[in-house]
Order: sequence, then structure tokens, then C-alpha cells
Amino acid sequence: MKVKRTSVRYYLMQDEDSHWYLVPQDREDEFNTLSENEDEWEAFEDEFGGCRIDGPHRLTFTDPRED
Repeated sequence: MKVKRTSVRYYLMQDEDSHWYLVPQDREDEFNTLSENEDEWEAFEDEFGGCRIDGPHRLTFTDPRED
């Protein structure tokens, strides 16, 4: 996945299987709705499969209090 630099804010979120995702802040409700409904698994993968990350231990970031 190619990373595009933007000013979008993100959340670290987990699905029901404890997989980690980097989810745009404005899509939090959609992530929660799809991840909590097994019948929506395909829709969830279509929308958020590309946001899956290898856990927060691989992320680097600046101190958010400095924004």
C-alpha cells in the first residue's frame, strides 16, 4: 500500500479479532458498525482491509501535544 501524506487525523482501532487498523477519524462510526457485524465482513474488508497495520509497535509519530 502506497502511503499518501495528508493532514487527515487517524485513530488506532481494533476489530473483533484484535487486528489493528489505522482508521481516518471521520470514518470511526463506519468502522465500528462494519467491524461489529459478521454479516458485513465483505463490506468491512472492502472499506478497511487496506488500513490494517502490523500493530502499533511499528508506528512512529511526533508528540501530538505539539500540534
